[in-house]
Amino acid sequence: MTLKKTTSRKYLQSIKLIYFLFVLLPTLILACAIYLYMHGFSLENTTRNNYIFIGIAVFITVLSITQGIYIYRKILNKIKSSPNLLEKLYVFRSALIIRYTLIEGACLLSAIAFMYSGNIIALALAAAVCIYFISLFPTAHKIMAHLDLNEQERILLNDPKAIL
Repeated sequence: MTLKKTTSRKYLQSIKLIYFLFVLLPTLILACAIYLYMHGFSLENTTRNNYIFIGIAVFITVLSITQGIYIYRKILNKIKSSPNLLEKLYVFRSALIIRYTLIEGACLLSAIAFMYSGNIIALALAAAVCIYFISLFPTAHKIMAHLDLNEQERILLNDPKAIL
């Protein structure tokens, strides 16, 4: 696999752009759901199917988040021993995309569960997942910590003009 050379600044910008693109849709959907709730949106449809749907949404949300963490750690553990910083960063980006996809899906499912059922538990779950997602904002320090970079790799990643 040929890896395209880039600067650390461009790499960090690409990671942050990916993050913002993934977090944008769930945040907008959640904002719409909260707006609807604040303005009296309520289906008051408490049929058994709605409770089953909420249960499924909670189960899938928890499963998505835990599997996202598991897959993310598994991928990073495989690449930590690589001597090539650029390869580590490309694999790190792939692991982030997988993790973000699972979290985004969980947040969207919870928001849809609220819109379908009108159950405030689903709205609270979607808000909690969205807050968790927002807390995952990527920084150079988080990348260094998650990849266990050595001192030379840390210096390269901190230098915005360094070619990786």
